[in-house]
Amino acid sequence: MVGVDLSRAMLEVMNRKFLAGCTAGRIFAVQANLVELSCFAEQSADHAVCLFSTLGMIHGRTNRRSMLTTLFNLIRPGGTFVLHVHHRWAALREHHGPRQLLRSWWNGLRDKNCEFGDSTYAYRGLESMFMHRFSKRELKQDLKATGWTIDKIDPLSIDGSHINPKAFLPGGFVVHANRQPLI
Repeated sequence: MVGVDLSRAMLEVMNRKFLAGCTAGRIFAVQANLVELSCFAEQSADHAVCLFSTLGMIHGRTNRRSMLTTLFNLIRPGGTFVLHVHHRWAALREHHGPRQLLRSWWNGLRDKNCEFGDSTYAYRGLESMFMHRFSKRELKQDLKATGWTIDKIDPLSIDGSHINPKAFLPGGFVVHANRQPLI
């Protein structure tokens, strides 16, 4: 198993948690930018998981698609990919959410470096955490454009605690995708 993070501190947390809860296997910590994973050989992994809306922390659709393409190339044919992202419209249920969405939309119109869904906010001691929140349509487009076949998209409850197929306004999505086997 390989864990990739840009933050050395987060890799150390991962190692401590893995060692505390696992008696078999090994995990390799790699400090790297998810947009630049040339340190791995193509088709060198069976599966990939990208949780906690990590994809949304990558600024710019071109960069996010680059990461998805790179990951696609790292997975062997027949391999799977599980992805979690935040839903753009869930902001409507947050304090100041409608204002934040309007600002994001307006910034996307007037600044080529901004996209509808981008936001910056204080988070766990960080003064300005960047997060891109996805529409379901945008998410599908990005995955298909980078080679992934989508098996299913599960909507999450507004608090992200469970899958909720009846959610009118999901808090996010968990995507199950694959790289089709060679024929």
